[in-house]
Amino acid sequence: MYTLGWVEEEDPELIHWCPMNEEPLHLIPERFRDDVTGKLNAGGRAPIDRAKLGRQLAPKLGAWNATLVGGAAYLVAVFVVMLILPTISETPGPIVDGAGVIVFPGFPAIDMYEFRLYTFTTQLIMWTTIGLVFAVLISKMLDGRRKELDVTVAG
Repeated sequence: MYTLGWVEEEDPELIHWCPMNEEPLHLIPERFRDDVTGKLNAGGRAPIDRAKLGRQLAPKLGAWNATLVGGAAYLVAVFVVMLILPTISETPGPIVDGAGVIVFPGFPAIDMYEFRLYTFTTQLIMWTTIGLVFAVLISKMLDGRRKELDVTVAG
């Protein structure tokens, strides 16, 4: 397991360590936490509110168009929150000691990219295989029942 940390801009010798399996809020520097939690809690019911918006618009726009408008409103709300929140670098740069000597060279971003690509590909292959095998098995099972029905009806 990797342990990530960040260096305070005001005091470069002060390093805050944070294991990756902790609560995600711990990855946000302390000076930003109150601001981030306030902004996150401001739209705490955003998906529920968008669903209510869709239901209210359904009589006027129809179910399909109201669903699209509700989904678009949710995406706009998420985009606005993304713009408001501070940016966080997922891959830490080099860690230096008090003299400015690099202690740890940092985490290469390409490793994270490749990990995400390979895990996505693995999930895609796995779920596609499960879906195709299930489709074949259910098709055979339903064909068997159809033949039984045909025999019963004909007999």
